[in-house]
Amino acid sequence: MNSKIINLVQFLFILFLLIYIVDLDDKSKKLKIKEVKLIDLYLDLQDNNSKSLDHINKLDDEIKILSSCCANGGLTTKDLEYGD
Repeated sequence: MNSKIINLVQFLFILFLLIYIVDLDDKSKKLKIKEVKLIDLYLDLQDNNSKSLDHINKLDDEIKILSSCCANGGLTTKDLEYGD
């Protein structure tokens, strides 16, 4: 009788461990999928950041040109003529 109870407890313990391991594996797979999505988002944000920085640099260059032009009295129609 005592041996049957011990065997039953061992069986239930092993069954519980198996269920727990399967559950951990499922959670691990879900976390890996979430990690991949986060890495994709991070890379997309880096790309967007790079494009935004390029745009900011172009705007900064244009501001410098316009500021220089304004400091020199602005453009005239003569400045816009090409050649003689």
